[in-house]
Amino acid sequence: MHVKKAARDPFEVKLSPEKAEELVLWLSREIDAAIAARDRVVGNNGWIERAHLRYEGGEALTKQTPWPGCANLGSFLITEKVDAMRARLTSTVFTDPIWTVEGFGQAAERAPFVEMFMQWKAEATRLQQPVGRAFHNALIEGTGVLEVSDRVVWRKGIRRINALFQRDAETGAVMLDPKGQPVLVRKQDGSFEEATADEPAASMIVNTPVRASAGPSYRVVSLRDFFLLPGHAAERDDLWGYAKRVYRRLPDLQKAEKDGYYKNVADLNETGEREQTTQEANQGQDIAVQYGQTAEKEIWEVTLLADLDNDGFEEWYVVTLSILHKVLLRVQYQDYKTPHYALFVPFPRPNSVYGYPFAETKLGSLYDEHEALRNMFADRSNLATAAPLLQVEGSAWNPGSRPFGPRQVIPVRDLNEIKQLEIRDVPNSVGVQLSGVLMAAERISGMNDTTTGVQAQQDRTLGEVRLVTEQSWIRIDEVVKNSQEGMETLFDILLIVWREKLADEPEPMPSELQQALVGLGTASDDTQITAALLDGAFRGKPRGSVEASDFSKMRADFAQLLTALTQMSQAMPGLAQHLQQPNVIRSILSQMVRIYRWPDRQALLASFTGQPPAPPQLPPGALPAPSMEPNGSSSGA
Repeated sequence: MHVKKAARDPFEVKLSPEKAEELVLWLSREIDAAIAARDRVVGNNGWIERAHLRYEGGEALTKQTPWPGCANLGSFLITEKVDAMRARLTSTVFTDPIWTVEGFGQAAERAPFVEMFMQWKAEATRLQQPVGRAFHNALIEGTGVLEVSDRVVWRKGIRRINALFQRDAETGAVMLDPKGQPVLVRKQDGSFEEATADEPAASMIVNTPVRASAGPSYRVVSLRDFFLLPGHAAERDDLWGYAKRVYRRLPDLQKAEKDGYYKNVADLNETGEREQTTQEANQGQDIAVQYGQTAEKEIWEVTLLADLDNDGFEEWYVVTLSILHKVLLRVQYQDYKTPHYALFVPFPRPNSVYGYPFAETKLGSLYDEHEALRNMFADRSNLATAAPLLQVEGSAWNPGSRPFGPRQVIPVRDLNEIKQLEIRDVPNSVGVQLSGVLMAAERISGMNDTTTGVQAQQDRTLGEVRLVTEQSWIRIDEVVKNSQEGMETLFDILLIVWREKLADEPEPMPSELQQALVGLGTASDDTQITAALLDGAFRGKPRGSVEASDFSKMRADFAQLLTALTQMSQAMPGLAQHLQQPNVIRSILSQMVRIYRWPDRQALLASFTGQPPAPPQLPPGALPAPSMEPNGSSSGA
């Protein structure tokens, strides 16, 4: 049985012991400084836990003050606004296609292929879900972090080799085992040494595990365990590193070292390092005592730009270390030569790379006010509906044996022995305050009732609704554009991942992609998608906008565009000829299919070539129909 070993040396960047110790101490100081700097800007992780708890509606426990069983209602403001904003971001960004691809130089002619390929792979890998989760974290925590890496799989590589025979050093004779069979030379990793053309060898088929990429893998990382380096950076250009904290069980680290991914795991002790989070403390959840096989170790994975190999050029590296024990586990070159994190910041700060948390900064105080008013309303209404009773001491009535309720007979000696308090119902001012909080939430979030999918409480004309909705779109459009900057970064990373994957294992060209390329005039004879098709300088520009998510408006605009093109074609014959080009017709059909939600898109587009159908063939011996002259006479004999 072959052991699956890592294809790379964990310490492919060679460092002296002094350099390694210096690197660990430097990164430890920088991470501590980044944690402290972010705490001063956005606070510690406590607000992150609180923001997520508020999105979930607050604590579900019933309060016991000011009386047992009183109301403990949370506010729905954060849940409503975050859901509406996330839905708007997701539906706007994930149009078809997601990116409009531009090529530069010789790569320009392959830009349409890259655009369709990236759209096809985005749908095949279910990209919308991880990006949607990153958008959610961005609205709750201020910055959404999407980590992209190779989804590594192990496959058996089967091939025929000429295995080298082992020979005696003095005589040169082939050495035999006790059974009389030639002894084959093995390498240090257990595989067979291949012979050259003039060396004695045995032809044989071998299968060995091959480490291959199956495309991108996504992971949404919370700001609880993610920090930007340096922590005081105010611009993206100031960043030189990204630090992610993970917890790994000691047996998993030992196995990874055995498989060749890490080194120096033995320098970590057997004590658990997982600490109780704020959310776990609020919920009364304790962390079990960990030791030995159950110990979870705090590990940091840092992606940084530096010159560790002293070649005079800064490069991207991945460094895995333990800050608590000052131990290096891995120092490697970054595969993609670039950070593999896409950051989404809907509401950027002017003084920090971290964004404003939409849920906490913008809606936090309104949440508190709305929560207090809801509980006040519920408690006062409960008091007014079931007001307390006054009972004279020494009265014969025992509430335990004869509880107060409908059709109950209560013995009294005097009608004044039992009396119910008169409590006024909830005043109108509370309702006015509740309405004021909801209106304030609309103003701050930039989303009115119509844009959140709720019928407005006030009667407004259609023109007023459209005007308010359009102004709301302008505010949301800025949030969309800020989030799409992360989508551009994501395009660059995904293009590199797919290029690396196709270099190792090309994929068959799907028929829909081949047929689509025919209409674009960029089809080739290739039956496989190779890395060469993705080589070159490409830019993926996010295509969606707030207008692209309003299908009713786009249909009206499309109908007006066709009318305008028809009128312009009559006035400009050159435009009419241009509109007859197959790629132009295909582009118009593609837009029509998208905005009218055509269910079977490929049936209309895939086989379209833009060429008129061939005339029907006449049966053998048949004569063509005579053509008629303008005066009506036949031109035949």
